[in-house]
Order: sequence, then structure tokens, then C-alpha cells
Amino acid sequence: MSTTTIVVDPLTRIEGHLRIELDVSGNTVSQARSSGTSFRGIENVLRNRDPRDAPMITQRVCGVCPIPHARAASEAFENAASNAGAPIAINDQARLIRNIVQATNFLDSHIFHFYVMSLPDFIAGMPTAGAWPQGLAAKPWKGGESLNAPTIANNAKTALAVRRACVAITVWLVGKMPHGMGIVPGGATVTPTSDMISDLNTQIATVLSFVQGAYADDVGALATAFPEYATLGVTGCSLLCYGGLPDAQGNLLFPKGVLPSGASTPVDFDSSQIVESTASSRYVAEATQSPATSDTTPALDRTDAYSWVKSARLVDANGVPQPCEVGPLARAVFTGRDPGSRGVWARHMARQTEAVLLATNIQNWIGQLSAGATALPSGNFPTPASMQALVQAQGGQTILGQALIEAPRGTLGHWVAIGAAQNPTADQPVSIAHYGVVTPTTWNASPRDDAGTPGPIEQALVGLELADPTSPIEALRVAHSFDPCLQCAVH
Repeated sequence: MSTTTIVVDPLTRIEGHLRIELDVSGNTVSQARSSGTSFRGIENVLRNRDPRDAPMITQRVCGVCPIPHARAASEAFENAASNAGAPIAINDQARLIRNIVQATNFLDSHIFHFYVMSLPDFIAGMPTAGAWPQGLAAKPWKGGESLNAPTIANNAKTALAVRRACVAITVWLVGKMPHGMGIVPGGATVTPTSDMISDLNTQIATVLSFVQGAYADDVGALATAFPEYATLGVTGCSLLCYGGLPDAQGNLLFPKGVLPSGASTPVDFDSSQIVESTASSRYVAEATQSPATSDTTPALDRTDAYSWVKSARLVDANGVPQPCEVGPLARAVFTGRDPGSRGVWARHMARQTEAVLLATNIQNWIGQLSAGATALPSGNFPTPASMQALVQAQGGQTILGQALIEAPRGTLGHWVAIGAAQNPTADQPVSIAHYGVVTPTTWNASPRDDAGTPGPIEQALVGLELADPTSPIEALRVAHSFDPCLQCAVH
């Protein structure tokens, strides 16, 4: 049987630029290649910058999920200080603010993904698709005739107002959205007032009502109308979660762990197992290595590479780097909300149940805020003199720090090395010697690694039956279920 190659470029309704190539035999996908088609180089931009700039610069990786980058960059700095023997204590007010803003960014992203990014794959004429002719009625694609399309379309309009409530919470606590300014090394800059706390409660009540009601109903309705997608789009990969959103005792709302492929019980892992491969990536080829040391030098002349995304992998007990699926599905499994399947609907259901979990916890965290209390304790914010003292205390050696947290689409890691500045000044005696970022889509949309193993999205597309290869909507439904963010992945 002959094989043809179908190219979807760009795959729309995502953040960034994604190219999907499908090798099709008959109507069945036999191989797939996921390609990030642009390069940004923010890791390189960070070199020689003041380490305190990292929370602001790394947020520019993504305008949809900037808040986790701010937290990861701040916590990587704080971890470096701790490793240098000068720990920075984060008070409870700062922890609560960081949790609230991070979790609210998840809610904003999940709602946006379902109603704007994914829903048009199942219902045509959505009011959020601005290019559609005005007055075009919403109607299901073939197979979804049981859906109440007008009701779901109206819920999509309501979702925009609910997202506004999420933005309101974010703006109160970090100044603006996107790219908030209020999460910094040492804590958070806002001092909540009673009026602010009251408004936060009002806004989150709006969000909770929506995610418990319309969002749950709409995901359930689509899963009933298109039941085949419960088993389509399965990766077969390990599930990975870095953990996140701590309480006052350090217990995590999202537990840390990895569920190896074929296993039934999660196991622990450590950051030394996280590596990146450039075997199929358009960078100077190097041995698979840690993001704490890996290079990001473009190599435009490579003919053996097809993506600007690196291949994130987790080294297993046998020393073999393994692809991992990250994101809401992994977190659902680790928090006792296993949807019972691993396909397209499992990812959508995991986002919806996670939205309820997060909105409920946000209400609790808001209730614990103290009006008038500072989230940036005196003496905690790093000064040039204090950073210089840390480097000097290490004999001039670089100080290493890392942060592993969760972002809406999955695991997010930041690695920083801080050393003496090349051209030191009184205001900047130290600078970033190396910075590494591994985003969720560096895992999910990764290309083939040194062993030729495809990434999760590539694996999820294999075996997919296309009703019409000239219009592969089935592939869009599978790819969109990961909510890929290529702007993050090609950072």
C-alpha cells in the first residue's frame, strides 16, 4: 500500500507555530512528525543579565501562561541562594498570593483552551471564531448531531466573561496580565486590602460556578457525542508531574511523581533524571544532557533535524531516556481524579475537574489572606551587595539553582547559574551565566530523540483513521487535546 504525506502547517488555534506531518497508508496514520517552526532564544537573552530580571524576561516566553514562569524564575533564584548557604524565607502571605495567581492562570488557560482552541473542532460557526461570516449558526460537525450547539455556543460567550474574572484576580495581585510584575525573588509585592480580598472572593465565585456547571456539562456532552475519542489519541508514554501549589506545611496540591508506561503505581524521581536531546532539533548537536548545562545554539544547516523544539526526556531506572506525557491528565491521575481513559477526552475531562479543584482551593487561599500584611518581608529582597557576597562566599564559583513546578500544560523547569558579572558595576556585580527552561510542550511536542523514539504528540497520532485525508480533522482533535504552546517550546 502506498504512503502519502499530509502536512498541516500551521496547525491553528494554538499558541505559536506548529507543523504536523502525517505519513498515511490508506487512511491510517503510520508515522507523525511534530515540528516547532520558529526560534526565539530567550535562554540566550538571559545570559549576562541581572538574575533579578529573570521573572520579568521569562514571562515573555508566553502571554497565555506567564505566571508560572515568574514563579519558577523567582524560586530558582531562591533555590540558588539556599544552595549558597543564604536561604530566603518566603512568608505565608507570599505563598498564598503565588498559589492564587498561579492557579488562576490555570483556570484562565483551561477555559480558553476548551472554548476557543478545541471546541471549533467539534462545532462549526462558534462565535469566538472571528473569521466566520457573521450570522453563521453554530452546528456540530458530522457525528455530533446530538449536541445542543446553540447552548454550547452561548456558553462560549459566557466563558469570555469568566476569563475576565480570572484576569481581574491576576491584576489585583500582580499588577497586570499578561506578564505580571508582582512575583519576585523573596515573595510578592502586593499588600492586599479588605476591599481587594472582597473582590477576589466575588470573582472566584463567578469562576467556580461556571467550571462546576456549564464547563462540566459541555465537556460531558462532547464526550457523549463523540465517544470514539475516549480511546483515540493515546500516547502510551509515562505520565510525569513535578508537583506544585504547597500548603503551609509544604504538602503539595499536585503530588510529584512519574507513572512509568505500563505501570500502575507512581514512583519518585529527581531532577538529575531530566535531560534534553537535540537529535532532531535545529541546534548544534550535543550529547543528551541536563538543562542545567545544555546549549541552545541554532544550527540552520542541519538536514537531519526537523524542529526547533528540543526533546525533553526522563531517564528511567535502566538509564534509558523516556518520553513523558505531562499536563492535566498526569495531574489528574496523581490527585485521585483518574478519568479512566488516556485519550482525547481524558485530557479535556482532566482540565475540567482540575478547574473545580483549583477554584475551590483558591477560595480557601483567599480566605487565608491577611489584609494589610506584607508578602515581602523586610530584608528578603536580594540586593546587588547580597548577591555579590554569595558569589564571593563560593570562591567566585557559579551558584546553581532550579525550580520544578507545574504550569497549565504540565511540568515547567527553570535552571539558573549565577556568577560574577563580566563587566561588574555597583548595581550589577553578578549576572546569569547560564539559564535553562524546559516547558510542558518541550515534552509533549518533542521530536524524535537519539534513539529515534517519537514524542508524545507524535505517538498519539499514529494509528489514527482519517475519514478524509484531505481534511484531517481527527488529527486536529488529537493535537489540540494537548493544548500545545509552541511559543513556550521554542523559547
